[in-house]
Amino acid sequence: MTRKTKRPAAIVFVAAALLAADSARAQSVRAEISSEQAEVGEVLDLYITIVNPSQATAPAPPKTRDFDIRIASVTPSESTQVRIVNGQMTREVSYTYRYSVRPLRNGNLVVPPFIYKEKGRTFTSRPIPVSVGQATAGPFVLCEVEIPRNVAYIGEPVPMALKIYVRQFQQVGYGVLDASQMWTLRDRACQWGVFADGNLSPGVQEVRRKDDAGVERDFYVFSVETTIYPNKSGPFDFGEIEFIYKYPLQLSRSLMGYQIERARRIAATPTLPELTIEPIPTEGRPPDFNGAIGVYSITTSAKPTEIPVGDPITLSLSIRGAGSLERLTPPRLDQVAALTRDFEVSSDIPAGRIENDRKFFAVTIRPLREDVKQIPAIPMSYFNPATARFETALSRPIPITVTAAVRLALPESPQSDLAQGAGVLAPLVETTEGLFPNYDRPEAVLANQSASLGTGVWVLLLVMPLAYVATWIVQSRSARLRNNEALRRRSQALGAAKKLLQSPQAESPGTVRAAVMGYIADCCNVPAGGLTRSEAVRLAASRGLPRDVTERLDRFIEDLEYAEYGGSAAAPAAPAGRALGLIQEMEQAGFR
Repeated sequence: MTRKTKRPAAIVFVAAALLAADSARAQSVRAEISSEQAEVGEVLDLYITIVNPSQATAPAPPKTRDFDIRIASVTPSESTQVRIVNGQMTREVSYTYRYSVRPLRNGNLVVPPFIYKEKGRTFTSRPIPVSVGQATAGPFVLCEVEIPRNVAYIGEPVPMALKIYVRQFQQVGYGVLDASQMWTLRDRACQWGVFADGNLSPGVQEVRRKDDAGVERDFYVFSVETTIYPNKSGPFDFGEIEFIYKYPLQLSRSLMGYQIERARRIAATPTLPELTIEPIPTEGRPPDFNGAIGVYSITTSAKPTEIPVGDPITLSLSIRGAGSLERLTPPRLDQVAALTRDFEVSSDIPAGRIENDRKFFAVTIRPLREDVKQIPAIPMSYFNPATARFETALSRPIPITVTAAVRLALPESPQSDLAQGAGVLAPLVETTEGLFPNYDRPEAVLANQSASLGTGVWVLLLVMPLAYVATWIVQSRSARLRNNEALRRRSQALGAAKKLLQSPQAESPGTVRAAVMGYIADCCNVPAGGLTRSEAVRLAASRGLPRDVTERLDRFIEDLEYAEYGGSAAAPAAPAGRALGLIQEMEQAGFR
C-alpha cells in the first residue's frame, strides 16, 4: 500500500515542476543591427530574435520613409538554452530572422521597433538609432535593364540584358582588382528576378563614366543576358531585381595574397523599363498557322517521286527563321486545302530535329489519284511582330509521277517457273469450289491428320508469343511517344497542368489560366501561344465535352482573364484548386 500511495505523489511533483518551468518561459522580441553608422545606400543586417514563441513566424517589417527594410532570410536560425537555477529549470528557444536595412537619406535616423503578436499579446523590439552620412561620391554600383523595344507579343522571344556597373577598385601596393575578382564580391542575397535563368557568368567590358561629383571613373560592366517567352498579355513582370555587392574599401595582406579589411555593402536596384505584352490577333489568322512568332522561310523535298496510288511519300520540311526553333512546330498540313485535295495527310504533329539555324520535320503523305502531277507549294504562316501582321512563306512545288496501284502477279500456268520471273498481272478471282481446285487428290485433304502435342510444347507455344507481344507493345509505345508529338503532348498534358498548378505561383490568375489553356492545347495538339478563350471553348465542345462542363470552363477562364487584368480583388477563390477539379472532370469525360 505504501508504494502505491507514493507513486502518484511523485508524478504530481514532476508535473508541477514541468508546469513551473513552462510558466517561467518569458516571451520577448530582440533586435540587433550590424552597425549603427552607415552611408546613404549602404546595406545593413538587422537580426530580429523571437524568444519562446508558440509558433515562430517572421514579423512584418515596420513602415518607414527613412529605410528600405526587407526580409533577407525566410528560414530562421534556431537555438535552445536550458538553465537550472536552485532546482528550477528554464528553457529558452529562440528563432532569429535576418533583414536587410538600407538608409534612404542622411541624418540621425531610427529603425522603428518590430511588433510580434501571439495569443492576444503584443511584443515589441527596441528602436535602433542609426547615424547616416552622405554617401561618398558615387555611384559604386548601379544596374540597368535593357530591352530591344517596349511592346512584344505572346510567345515572341524577347532578349533582354541586365547591365551591372561596378566601379574599379585600386589601392597602392595592390594595383587594380580585375573583373573576375570584383564579380566574386557579389552577395548571395542578390535578387535576380527574370534573369535568374540567365547566364550568371556574364561577359564584361570596361567603360568610363562620371560619378556624382562629375569625375571620370573606370567601371566594369557585367552583362547578364536572358531571353523570355511571354505567356500572358498585359504589363510584363520583371520580378524582384536587386544587386547587393560587398564593395571593398581597404585591403590587407594575407597568406592567399590579400583580404578585404573594410568593405561597404551596397544594394543597387534598376529602374525597370515598360514592356507591354500584346495577344496574338485573331483577325486574319491563316488556317495553317501553327503559333510561329518571328520571320521564317521553308523548303521541301520528297522521296520517292515516282509511286503508285496510295503508296507513302516522305515529305521533308526545312524551316529557317528568326524565332524560337525549340518551340516551333511544323505547318498544319491537314489545313492546307491544296494538299488535302490530292493527298491523304495525317493530322499528327511529328517531332523535329534542329541543326544550326534550321529545324527539320518529316511527314508522310499518300497520293489519292493517278492524275496528281505535283506536291503543291507548302505554306509556312507566321506572325511578324515587326509588321504586326500574319505573313506566309511558300516552298516550291515538287513534280511527281503517280501510277496505277500494282496488282498481284500470278503465274501463267501451274508449271510456270516463278523463280525465272515468269508471270503476268491478273486480278484476284474468287473461287466457289473451296479447296478442290488446289488439290488433285481430295482423299488426302479429307484424311484424318490429327497430331498430339505434349504439355511442355503447349506452354512454350503460349509463352513465346505472349512475351513477343508484350515486348512489341512496350517498344511500340516508346516509339509512338518518341515520334508522335501529338501523342506525347496528350499523354503529358495532365502532368504538366498539375505541375504548374502546384507551383509557388499557382494562386496567380495568370498562372492558373496558363495551366488550363496549356492543358487544352496539349490535349488538342494545337499551339498554346495565342490560344483565345473562344477557341479553347470551341475545342472543348468539339471533343464531346458535356455542355455543363463546357459552360463552366468558359465562365472560369473568363473570371481568370478578368482577375488577371482587373487586379487581385477580382480573383476567384482558390483558383488553382478549382482549375484542378475542372481538369479532372474533363479527364473523366474522356477529353483526351
